Amino acid sequence: MNNYVFPVVDYPEIRLVSGKASYGKEYLDLNSGQFCASAGHSSDVLRSATNEFLNSLQDTHTGILSRQTEECLKLLGTISDLPNPYSIFLSTGSEATEFALRYAKHIKAKDGVIAFDLGYHGITHGAAAYSMSRRKIRP
Repeated sequence: MNNYVFPVVDYPEIRLVSGKASYGKEYLDLNSGQFCASAGHSSDVLRSATNEFLNSLQDTHTGILSRQTEECLKLLGTISDLPNPYSIFLSTGSEATEFALRYAKHIKAKDGVIAFDLGYHGITHGAAAYSMSRRKIRP
């Protein structure tokens, strides 16, 4: 498979085939990867909610909020203990890392980031620059 993937990412030889909840055939999924980690693999509840949403609306881009998105943001705000609860919905951990870097630079206006030396922080250019895969990142 690695012959078909751009050579800037290293993938292990493990191939996932199926999963139910947080368990696959042989592995407990602790990766917290995109989309399935919080709800588990093949979630009936998530499938039902997704189908209900897709039968009424598909988002065209992230520049416009849907009614469902606004309701979810409000719900998150009401269950938070924060005085000014802000939220943003992102698709992947890499995107979350990129946003965290951007936001930190915005509020602190300082140079430098502390990161785990051999940690994995994402596949995007900025996130990977702080990850174990940084050897494949050029400034």
